[in-house]
Amino acid sequence: MKSSTQDLATRAQLARSSVPFEKRTFLKFTAPGLNGQDVTLVFEASSYKCGAPLHLQLWSNDREEPCFWSPYVTLTKSAEPSGCQDGEIVVKTSDENAHLRDVLLTRGFFEDTGRRLRAGYSVLEIWTMTDLFTAALEEVLGAQKPAKKTKAKAAALT
Repeated sequence: MKSSTQDLATRAQLARSSVPFEKRTFLKFTAPGLNGQDVTLVFEASSYKCGAPLHLQLWSNDREEPCFWSPYVTLTKSAEPSGCQDGEIVVKTSDENAHLRDVLLTRGFFEDTGRRLRAGYSVLEIWTMTDLFTAALEEVLGAQKPAKKTKAKAAALT
């Protein structure tokens, strides 16, 4: 059975507090960087407290990169009301994220719904997570063995 976006977000947030960074990243890929040189990136997931539940960041997967210990970009935004259906996320595709839009869509990680959301001066896009993306996220979340304290925390959240 496919997990809901809210369930994925909750599990990702719990993993963030109990699983080492390298073990909770997924879908390694190469994309053109801001400086024109290719950069190797990985996804990391957690959750927002309100709005669209799933928080996604892209991190450099190269220890030699100056941004290795900080996010390369934050892909998603929390916006209320977003109108997102299950399996959808609110994505910032402007400014520092603009060069990644086509790469993320053509690699088959997401599909653009065509719906847009205005947030202040920004126009955000609503994308659907593909089966490829969801399966990779499920795989990394399923491989994690949270501590007993974390399991109790998860039970309290549901």
